[in-house]
Amino acid sequence: MQGQAAPKSALNAIKSETGSSRVTFDDVNAYREKLEEEFSSKIKKDLLELGIDPDVEFTLTTDSAGNIKVISSHADKAKIQKYFDDNPKMAETFDTIQTLSNFKRSAESPQVRDWDSMRERKKGLQAQAIEIFFATAQEATGFSPMYADYSGETNLVDDMLGINTTV
Repeated sequence: MQGQAAPKSALNAIKSETGSSRVTFDDVNAYREKLEEEFSSKIKKDLLELGIDPDVEFTLTTDSAGNIKVISSHADKAKIQKYFDDNPKMAETFDTIQTLSNFKRSAESPQVRDWDSMRERKKGLQAQAIEIFFATAQEATGFSPMYADYSGETNLVDDMLGINTTV
């Protein structure tokens, strides 16, 4: 779901859920949190069905081609990797979560905190965040590889940007 598909799909889903054509930062964050929760719950359930300890800890990373890679020292690492290879919907969900996380980061950039007036800050924040969000989504290698830690114990996905591979 590289490029523009993830943000467009996410924005359409948010609009559908809120019943409004207007999307706020709170809407985006709430949707991202909901996706993370559903993603973690599904992984835990599916791993249990596969006979894998649902509390296993592993890291997910996305390469520049958009493929999920599992990093873990657990004995079932290959089974977990096969699970993601066999479930492209989970890869799409992971990509959407990462895209929405990049959107959140753009809104929290240090440049935004230095603006003088609150009104200008709000206008500029919205415009800049949306611009960065779509620009980032269009440049597949701009924030690649993406990275996330999954902890079955806490059901949390902790995501981080990788190194910018564009030189």
